[in-house]
Amino acid sequence: SQVFREWPRRDFQAFCRACEKHGRDDIEKIAGDVEGKTLKEVKDYSAMFWKRYEEVADHERIIGNIEKGEQKIQRQADMLKAVREKIAMYKNPWRELKLTYGPNKFKSFTEEEDRFLLCSIPEVGFGNWDELKAQIRQHWQFRFDWFIKSRTPKELGRRVETLISLIEKEMSEPKKREADEDAQGSAEKRAKADDDEDAM
Repeated sequence: SQVFREWPRRDFQAFCRACEKHGRDDIEKIAGDVEGKTLKEVKDYSAMFWKRYEEVADHERIIGNIEKGEQKIQRQADMLKAVREKIAMYKNPWRELKLTYGPNKFKSFTEEEDRFLLCSIPEVGFGNWDELKAQIRQHWQFRFDWFIKSRTPKELGRRVETLISLIEKEMSEPKKREADEDAQGSAEKRAKADDDEDAM
């Protein structure tokens, strides 16, 4: 309990922001964001904080912000997983990867550009849009492609998110069809069993 009271407000705020950014369980990254504290100090403080956070003024808002941050981290992990699964479907995704655009094809970007964006994500990491822009500027494929070279990191990030929602939609449709077929099959089996009972 002494540890809980000893930290100045500045360190407490840094700890809360780091929990929001990295999730409460990534103690090493949290410690990296709290200046002047060792990993052990942060670990001890974290254990105490999560036991006794209800004693902290305004704890509902603080915990709410941390949970929102953790949901964002989980969402990003889910998006990265969808990209990896899509890429794994192709022998050479950099050349072969195909997207189902649907009626709204968002045709400001070409298929080659979209393919490059998606295939680069596992390498640069989701959210590292500055790094993605640097890769585009250096790549021979885009040496004369002024459109993609002039996109801001934020615009590239928005495009990646749009492409991932297309992938998620594409992947969810077969699963939905399977679920519908299973439900229909179960209903038919129940109806047949009822008929058999009536016949007896």
